[in-house]
Amino acid sequence: MLALATYTAGMIDVYSIKNNSIILTWNYHEFLPEHLYIIEMGETFRAAITDETRYGYADIESTDKLVYALYSGRKVKEKDYSFGSIIRIFDWNGSIGLELHSDINLRRITVSEDNQYIYAIAKDKDDLTCVVVFYIGDIIKDLI
Repeated sequence: MLALATYTAGMIDVYSIKNNSIILTWNYHEFLPEHLYIIEMGETFRAAITDETRYGYADIESTDKLVYALYSGRKVKEKDYSFGSIIRIFDWNGSIGLELHSDINLRRITVSEDNQYIYAIAKDKDDLTCVVVFYIGDIIKDLI
């Protein structure tokens, strides 16, 4: 299985790989890329963001049972747009969904193999970088 999330859109796609084929298992699309413009760089073209571009997912992590996606939804012009405070949790089939809301801005996440803890790089109230740990075992016990 492979889970992908998009920085410049609210998109998560999950694929399975079978018999040398990549098959879309499920997806969740909240919003498509917007407020981008194309710039030429040598012989290639690149998408460039603007102040109005919305940031989608800052990070994604998974275990054998669940996918965890850190969501921002903020525009580039907003402070800490590349941080998120919402962690969306899905099973690999997309049939279970849960949102956790943090009271601090998170930049990167990882999850314990047993799905009991989320570890994150965050910014505290003084804008200092710190590591936080969330115990989620009681919250997701019915999901796994």
